[in-house]
Amino acid sequence: MARTGQLYLHEAMEYVVLRAGRPLPSGRIAAEINDQALFTRARAGSAPLQWWQIEIEARKFPMKFRLEGRDVCLAARSTRGEPRIAMTRSG
Repeated sequence: MARTGQLYLHEAMEYVVLRAGRPLPSGRIAAEINDQALFTRARAGSAPLQWWQIEIEARKFPMKFRLEGRDVCLAARSTRGEPRIAMTRSG
């Protein structure tokens, strides 16, 4: 996808999951990105981001994200090799 906003889609996804501090369903990530306008597409009048687009993007970046069902988790290490805080589902 073309870059038109301030963040690439995978950067916006990482931002949303980091702020939540836990894995989030792909639909919730899409809604947060749409609501906060963290990522916009190049084509004017494009439909809002959908859950399945989040999952496709997560699969493109296996060093950054993991999918657990429909939940998107951050990988244990950043793409720069820095350790991240382990995010596990509680409850």
